[in-house]
Amino acid sequence: MNSTVQRIAEQPHIVETLANAFDVDFSRPYDVHLWFSVQAEEKFFPFAGEGAGGVFLLGNASGFVLYVSSEGQAGVVAASLTEFLQLIVAYPNWLDLLKFSGGGRFDEMERAAPFIDQDAADDIPNIEVSRSTVIHGLSLPPAPSPISALHHAVTVLGRGVAVHAPDGSECEGLFGSFVVENNRMWCNA
Repeated sequence: MNSTVQRIAEQPHIVETLANAFDVDFSRPYDVHLWFSVQAEEKFFPFAGEGAGGVFLLGNASGFVLYVSSEGQAGVVAASLTEFLQLIVAYPNWLDLLKFSGGGRFDEMERAAPFIDQDAADDIPNIEVSRSTVIHGLSLPPAPSPISALHHAVTVLGRGVAVHAPDGSECEGLFGSFVVENNRMWCNA
């Protein structure tokens, strides 16, 4: 077991905070028969899930974090578990960075970031307390550029990783085609 996963598992208040504020549930049990298969040069093992049924996996050699959604999208989202934790603490609604990327454009992700950050502040009670709990409980260093790291992980690190559904079809990528203007709430702000 990865040492960071072990440290998280040993701290129930961190497990609870990650699940409730950041939708990353380290307490969910996993069946060895996942609904998808991963084709890569290394094995990936599940370490957490999210409320909509998605699964987070960790590469046993690289330490890459792979996300597989319940909707059939998949991709590497971080170079390490630490980088992934930095991302979710900075942007609890990190999936929206991908959704509103204009098809994978870094500049669109940066443009959407303030709106996504405000949504998290509005939607997640005591978000700053939750951030502090995770940062201090795991001695998590600040992320220099979580958006850049996410973009790099999805576009570069995930090139050699393919995820297939039971019917053999390859899962879609994580980048969405939306931009800020596609969200009426943001445009009226």
